[in-house]
Amino acid sequence: MGAGYRAAQQKIGALPSNVIGVIFAILSGLLVAASASVAKHITAGLPGFEVAFFRNLFGIAVMLPWFVGGGFARLKTQQFGHHALRGMAGAAGMLAWFWALGQIPLAQLISLNFSSQLFAVVLAILI
Repeated sequence: MGAGYRAAQQKIGALPSNVIGVIFAILSGLLVAASASVAKHITAGLPGFEVAFFRNLFGIAVMLPWFVGGGFARLKTQQFGHHALRGMAGAAGMLAWFWALGQIPLAQLISLNFSSQLFAVVLAILI
């Protein structure tokens, strides 16, 4: 690692944890918006389901070394049904997200995405 990298790492490590959290929250928001912008551009020429397929395909390619190194034993769970249900809900949400990218303006979609935490709080109270 270069000296510049180590110096930057020391400067960041010296920051208070709440400042680091704010920096990561801002970076997360920027990356979500950038990702949605790229996906919006791609969904103009391809169906949302196809874009979601390739997103998952590339995700599997990134995770493949992790699986090869430790095998599928790392995924062993006592709650398979709950994990399967969560996976199906996540897949449905992702498909809906990519479909919505082609249907509504990007700013409105990002606003809805960032308000999802508010919906989670309300649903947590109701459930």
